[in-house]
Amino acid sequence: HTCAPGVLPLHAPPPDPVVRHPLPGIEGAFMLSGVLSATECSELLAAADMMGFRPDVPVPSTTEDERPQNVVFMANEEQGDELFKRVKDSLPQRIGSDKLFGLNRRWRVYKQIKGNKYRKHLDGAWPASGVRVGANGHREYVYGAHGGGTSARFTVMVYLNDGFEGGCRTFYVPRDGAE
Repeated sequence: HTCAPGVLPLHAPPPDPVVRHPLPGIEGAFMLSGVLSATECSELLAAADMMGFRPDVPVPSTTEDERPQNVVFMANEEQGDELFKRVKDSLPQRIGSDKLFGLNRRWRVYKQIKGNKYRKHLDGAWPASGVRVGANGHREYVYGAHGGGTSARFTVMVYLNDGFEGGCRTFYVPRDGAE
């Protein structure tokens, strides 16, 4: 799913600036607050509900499991650029010789209900995603956008609601001699 420009814009920024908070015990991990307003979160959640959540299972699988349902949403340039503008000064500008480029435009919106869980896993360095206008004039998904040389170095999770119990993430930190 994607939106045409002007549909579902991030137009109501929070009143307070984005603040970076370190996550104790997890080197390099941090949380940002003040990224989206309550209005923007509500609009994104309403749009995801209208698109329809589906089981988050591997493509060849037909068996549902305990993972939450999701919607894959391709942010348009307006949405992606606005979100990046809000967070870029809080992100590391370089990692080794790699320079900060942007945020992946492929957003996955998850809906967790009681009993949902993810098993231990490592997030991969996925190639950048994008949208282009194809030969038929329709917009189409691009895997490996920006020439294929750009990939994710971080996982970005944006919580769109609060006032719930559970749903937290556990980060497993490597230790010498431990799996």
